[in-house]
Amino acid sequence: MTYFLFHLPFNFNTISYLAFVTLSTFLQYNMQRGHMLFAQFFQRVAIFMKHKVWVKHETLPATNENERLQWLDKNRNAFLASNLISLLLLLFLCNWLSWTSIYIMIGAEVVSTLYYMQPFNLRRFGYIKPFLISAIWAISCVLVPLLEFSKVSDESIYFLIAKFLFIAELCVVFDINDSDKDFRDGVFTYANKLGLIFTKIFCIVLLAGSGIMYGLFIKETTPIIFAAVFLSLCAVLSLLAYNGKHAFYYYLVIDGLMLIQPLFYLMPFAL
Repeated sequence: MTYFLFHLPFNFNTISYLAFVTLSTFLQYNMQRGHMLFAQFFQRVAIFMKHKVWVKHETLPATNENERLQWLDKNRNAFLASNLISLLLLLFLCNWLSWTSIYIMIGAEVVSTLYYMQPFNLRRFGYIKPFLISAIWAISCVLVPLLEFSKVSDESIYFLIAKFLFIAELCVVFDINDSDKDFRDGVFTYANKLGLIFTKIFCIVLLAGSGIMYGLFIKETTPIIFAAVFLSLCAVLSLLAYNGKHAFYYYLVIDGLMLIQPLFYLMPFAL
């Protein structure tokens, strides 16, 4: 969406950066979900380097009920290999990024890692974690592409803020699904500390802010109308969210809004 709205060239450098963002996201989510497997793997490497003995991996504790971790444990070799390949490809793709963008993305990767890594575990700061996530998305999907093509301007800042607020709203809604688990883990979020009604009102405010920022950026009636329709749809779906709703609603419907957004925001330019 950023490349289309700012008329950025679609060339090899563009494809390289899109691949870079895709692989970075893939790697970070895998690191977050399976960092225990990485820790075990590097422990085995250290033992091998010291004693020249390759020890067998330890299985996850029987008390672990997390199906995702059990699946990762069963497929650990493919999991580790795919992440190693992704890391090597990321290092290769850095050749087509400016040093400024590389430094920014390194900072974003560090924050993303500290989000789940102990003892930092930034996700425990429930009130700011939606904004940490949205900042990473806004930087990766808007700021860096604009920097690469020297397109940063006052108007582009409006679009950057619009994207930031939109992703933050989705994160706040998603916390509704995790409110009980977060509370048990000692993570206080808008949903489990300030209540469902406040959370939904806050979501509407974030969506309104995103719409206003986009309007200041685009300044055209038809695109603004399409954006308003989309954000209204987001508001309705956010209001329908509640703790106990099937997880698919959040993973497919709420997260799916990120895929639907470009259809509404780009459609007016195709008419």
